[in-house]
Amino acid sequence: MSASNTTGELTAAAENGRPIDAKNSGQWTTGLFDCFDDFDNCFKTFCCPFITFGRNAEIIDKGRTSAGDAARNYYILGNFGCAVSAASNVLFVKTQEHRELRNRGFDPTIGWAANVAKMNPPAVEPGMVAP
Repeated sequence: MSASNTTGELTAAAENGRPIDAKNSGQWTTGLFDCFDDFDNCFKTFCCPFITFGRNAEIIDKGRTSAGDAARNYYILGNFGCAVSAASNVLFVKTQEHRELRNRGFDPTIGWAANVAKMNPPAVEPGMVAP
């Protein structure tokens, strides 16, 4: 399968709301400069990039770092000038990362534990009816 064909299939799956098999795809489903595809997140990231950073970090490291801890670290590093060189690209990078997580079936706004619960719903015992 060619790289362009794979990218097209991943994009189609993402546009249809189907989660992407992250282990096997190896391709980005969204472009770096597509931040206006999700205007709500784009605006939030422009105003408060540390929030998007924290939410993404919690999902990426599978809950080992809380969104609050990651956001605080980003904010502190940014205020001491350590992240100045990356500041101009934060909007593009963090919004792309956020869209990619959503396209792969995660919701960074609900945290790692809620995503795990969403992906592994409790089993319904025979004879029980879901509400």
